[in-house]
Amino acid sequence: LSSLNVGKGQVDVHFECLGSEIALRSGVVALRPKGRLIQLGLGGDMSIPMQALTAKEITLKGSFRFHEEFLTAVQMMQQGLIDVRSFVTHSFPLTQALEAFEAVMDRDTTLKVQIMF
Repeated sequence: LSSLNVGKGQVDVHFECLGSEIALRSGVVALRPKGRLIQLGLGGDMSIPMQALTAKEITLKGSFRFHEEFLTAVQMMQQGLIDVRSFVTHSFPLTQALEAFEAVMDRDTTLKVQIMF
């Protein structure tokens, strides 16, 4: 990374997994020039900061998360290659499924909710 890029981003790849326009825009800011933005989340149509995307020469790639990548991710978690525990903010037993779905609605305190079987 050249000295010309100082202050223009901190990461090479950003995965936007929530379908959140705020997360997408934050990702563009966080990306270094020539970074890659992978859009996974399905939250509806979003406004993309095209000027920043173009000026930083960011590559945008959409990826539907329920094809073969999902199986690969599950296998990587099972093998201990990636740890997603920090993303799970709430866990509920199946008997409290209604409370789990209510927790999902509070985006201020909830990232991912897990229902345990």
